[in-house]
Amino acid sequence: MEPNSSSSSPSHQSRVRVRVPFLFFLFIFITITTPSAHATPSSFHSLYTQHCNDVVPNSHTFPSKPLLNDIGTAYFTGGGRLFTQTHNRTVLNFQKGVSFHVQHVGPIIRGSLALKVESAPVISRLFRLNGYYSDSGNKLCMVGTVSHISSESPVVLKLNYPKNTSIFDILVTGTLESVSDEIDLNYFEPISILGLSQKSGYQPTFIGNGRLNGSLVGYDSGESLGMDSLALEKFGRSRSSVCSVVGGFGFTVERYELEYESGYGNPLGGDVGYVPKFFVFRRTRCEDGKMQMLLGFPNSSFHGRGSTFPFEPRTSLIAEGEWIEKENRVLAVACRILNFTESLTNAVVGDCSTRLSFRFPARVSLRNRSSIVGQIWSNRAVNDSGYFGKIGFHRVSEQLMKFLPGYKYEFTEYDTVRKTCDEKKTSGGKGKKYPDEHLLEMRLQMAVRNSTGQTEWVHVFPLFVDGDRSHAGLWDKCTAEEKP
Repeated sequence: MEPNSSSSSPSHQSRVRVRVPFLFFLFIFITITTPSAHATPSSFHSLYTQHCNDVVPNSHTFPSKPLLNDIGTAYFTGGGRLFTQTHNRTVLNFQKGVSFHVQHVGPIIRGSLALKVESAPVISRLFRLNGYYSDSGNKLCMVGTVSHISSESPVVLKLNYPKNTSIFDILVTGTLESVSDEIDLNYFEPISILGLSQKSGYQPTFIGNGRLNGSLVGYDSGESLGMDSLALEKFGRSRSSVCSVVGGFGFTVERYELEYESGYGNPLGGDVGYVPKFFVFRRTRCEDGKMQMLLGFPNSSFHGRGSTFPFEPRTSLIAEGEWIEKENRVLAVACRILNFTESLTNAVVGDCSTRLSFRFPARVSLRNRSSIVGQIWSNRAVNDSGYFGKIGFHRVSEQLMKFLPGYKYEFTEYDTVRKTCDEKKTSGGKGKKYPDEHLLEMRLQMAVRNSTGQTEWVHVFPLFVDGDRSHAGLWDKCTAEEKP
């Protein structure tokens, strides 16, 4: 009996050794792969079904018109403690910005939404989102999370896009909401979003087909550069489109100083609480001299640079402009954003009573160095509440002075210079009275020191010689803390 018993034991042990490792491997395989493969999609579909399916139904087909990064300049309100710096201080009155980027992964849209408050320090919140877009309903609904306080908090984004694209049908509106309980530390108040659509196929309303010819009368007069003079000379290449000149070299923001005369009113009306000293300009679309523009009239605390546009519905205007060949200037119609007080989702474009024109003066002088001048005014009746008279504006652009060949210089102070300088000391040389403009001898360096000991260095090059533009260089200045 024992031999039979001993012979069966190894066989039994062998079977055990084979089966136990197999079962152990199978158990590990299931516990590792199942959550990573299904947990995230299941939570997404659960959130989406609960909060978005009634807006944009879950779809397994790719939209016929894919959604691109279709929000340009944007603004938001709300959010409450999401942007609270301390328990006693919020930053809801600072300049705000929105950045939104999406990509298609099959029928699903993945996106990142950043909300920023230009406080000190800057507060920024990033949202990771997934969802679906309906090209027939022009709606986008996404769910995701935001990293805030102690953990990631679930959120839902709903955006409404314009069906067409015109100045009256260009706004993107929507909401961003927390789906946490109000007692949750990660909960935040609903956020309203207002942006401008960047969809292609824009249909102009006020420009093209001669709509502006002769319609804007009473603007400033003066000799201006024509289209031939606007051929842009940069790095040895030439471009003749006015789109290369107006609005900067790319989608940058330009600042124009306003020139008020007594009793000419406020271009924003009396509700903003201040009279703007300047406005900022950004070109958003341009083709064949026809352009769409943004005009912003912030208060004096704005110090934006580069591409930062201070978009806010009560202080921003949307405009259409066109280069008028016979007038050698750009004429434009600007509209306000209305009905946004209670909620940004109700905002519409209307009240297109603002007009403006700007041109490139053919001649500049020591006292009038502006490379762009213009006027802005209202075409309302004088007795209307929103009326304001003609307000001048100007901008000094070193880039335009450098790259546009048409500018001429008038020596208005020449007689004063002659009386100051002794002409007898300028004689000598081989029949030449003045040195070549490109020589290093024509470079001047000056330093001015203020009462605090800070020194301002100025490097001077010829800008115009005999009234014509010089290629020797531009004025450039830098600041040094040490004494010269």
